[in-house]
Amino acid sequence: ANKSIGRILGVAKPGENLGSTNEDLFDPAMASRFTERERELAHTGGSRLYENDTISTPSGVRYINQFKALIANPQADDFILTITEDVTSRKHAIDELQQTRAFLQTVIDSMPVGLTVKDAASGKVLIANPVVEAIYGARRGQNLGKTVCELFPPEMAAKMMAQDLEVISSGNT
Repeated sequence: ANKSIGRILGVAKPGENLGSTNEDLFDPAMASRFTERERELAHTGGSRLYENDTISTPSGVRYINQFKALIANPQADDFILTITEDVTSRKHAIDELQQTRAFLQTVIDSMPVGLTVKDAASGKVLIANPVVEAIYGARRGQNLGKTVCELFPPEMAAKMMAQDLEVISSGNT
């Protein structure tokens, strides 16, 4: 065991957990889950990746990814190699991003005016709120990923494309 796993587990000195079992290091439910995974791996061989496990440590709840592989040793007992990555910061960042997106989606959906966001290069609709969908008689999400050429008669689509190009070429944002 190296310093990184020591930090994840809250072990003060590297190697302090050598010889420890899952039951020595983790709460009963997590220890049981880790032990069951290792038994399965010992039985079936190969390797497995386990993502976004939650573990309780002295420093609080951590989120980890683990890669486990059965290593055959012809001269002695086989052993299981475990590589553990602490993904707590990444998980918190993803959770925060999802909360922000949900909040922004609520704001967009609650606006009393129609709002459409299109990709400047392709002209594809990225966002259309319920008001604009009602204006054009579209079902929720029906226009996403489509261009005005796919959504409107040619004359109307040409007018909308000309307006978009005028905004893009003006450089005003």
